[in-house]
Amino acid sequence: MAGKEVDMEGVKIIYKYHYDLALVVLDNGEYAFIDRQGKLQNGRYREAESYSEGFARVLLKDGTYAFIDRQGKLQRGRYGHADSYSEGFARVLLKDGTYAFIDRQGKLQNGRYREADSYSEGFARVELKDGTYAFIDRQGKLQNGRYEYAESYSEDFARVLLKDGTYAFIDRQGKLQNGRYRSAESYIEGFARVLLKDGMYAFIDRQGKLQNGRYRSAESYIEGFARVLLKDGTYAFIDRQGKLQNGRYRYVYSYSEGFALVKLDNDEYAFIDRQGKLQNGRYRYAGSYSEGLALVELDNGEWAFIDRQGKLQEGIYTHACPYREGFADIRLKSGKRCRVDHKGNIYLSKEEWKKHISMSPQDYKFIPPHRFEDENFIKGINNIMKNILSSSLNDVQLNLSDVHKSTKELQERILYVNSIMAIVDKKNEEVIEQQKNKRPECIKEIEMEQSKCEKEKMEIEKFENLKRDTLNKIITLGV
Repeated sequence: MAGKEVDMEGVKIIYKYHYDLALVVLDNGEYAFIDRQGKLQNGRYREAESYSEGFARVLLKDGTYAFIDRQGKLQRGRYGHADSYSEGFARVLLKDGTYAFIDRQGKLQNGRYREADSYSEGFARVELKDGTYAFIDRQGKLQNGRYEYAESYSEDFARVLLKDGTYAFIDRQGKLQNGRYRSAESYIEGFARVLLKDGMYAFIDRQGKLQNGRYRSAESYIEGFARVLLKDGTYAFIDRQGKLQNGRYRYVYSYSEGFALVKLDNDEYAFIDRQGKLQNGRYRYAGSYSEGLALVELDNGEWAFIDRQGKLQEGIYTHACPYREGFADIRLKSGKRCRVDHKGNIYLSKEEWKKHISMSPQDYKFIPPHRFEDENFIKGINNIMKNILSSSLNDVQLNLSDVHKSTKELQERILYVNSIMAIVDKKNEEVIEQQKNKRPECIKEIEMEQSKCEKEKMEIEKFENLKRDTLNKIITLGV
């Protein structure tokens, strides 16, 4: 959605451009591609992914996966599943239920596996027939080493689970590094988080050397800092040298776009910069920065966004979600659910627009604000609204006709009921006068007539309610 905005009929969502082509979702739910001029390319698919290394993975109508080149030409090969190309190869699921790899020419490489991951740093992790894990190189050659479990290479090392239940790391030559751990995470930013035998967490560098510092809990490095839980129960950050930064907090979130969200002792939320300095602004709740803006809850329970300088942006909402690919989901004070872009332009959701205009059965129909400056567009909306009002007026007129008819029937029935009530009253008087202690036979008849009267009263109330509701509709529409 964050790609180029193209004003064209039938397009629901536009994704980012890759190789001058952008993936789009059409109103009918199909996927297609458009060029920089907004021209739809040939080919409609049940599902698709953006281009990667010159090819795009698509799901065909028959339920099989295939690849198309930049000209939209279908390549050979149909698969039960497929992943986008990575480092010159794509992982595919064959008819026999095994996984394999194809090259850019679509040629199947040797080797069939129970499971496989896409290539990463020159190797692909595969699960063999015996349930053990191993790695293959770009020639498809199995490397030495079989493991109970393994993860793809990250920063020249792969995390593996050994037969004795401990975790370790192997280098690109498959050589086991020193160190066995109860648990471990892959290398990120030059360090790997590990769980030691004593239950404390620590970090190792690329040489496998344990860094200073033991923690009750820890998270991998992000943007140069790692979040750690200290022995006293407070949270803090350490830098790449393992040095504790200033500030102890009830809770902290990892850095995102240069700032970290922290929870203070008074349960308020705030942000700290990379120097650990608290920024201005205290909030009931907040979310990490995303696309240059952070979502914050104000003292009155409403939501807004702040920029990297902590400045409140225009727009206060009763609810909101962080920005993703150029848009944030929001709910206005009126209760309307919409989306807002970085410029503050509001995009109404289908749920709101379907009250006024005909919509396709999709989650969102984005109408860019500049469309409302288009006279033809406004004229079209007005015509649609006029048709809806005309249709509503016809319905009201029909209802009025029914009410007039029903009112006449009601008047006749009221006269009939009144006559019955007069008879009942007269019989009651006779009963009281003639026999005070003896139950007359006519009492049963009277009770039957009273019951009938009650039913008639209920029918009258029902029609009176219909009449009142219809008149209210007429007043609302201003007819």
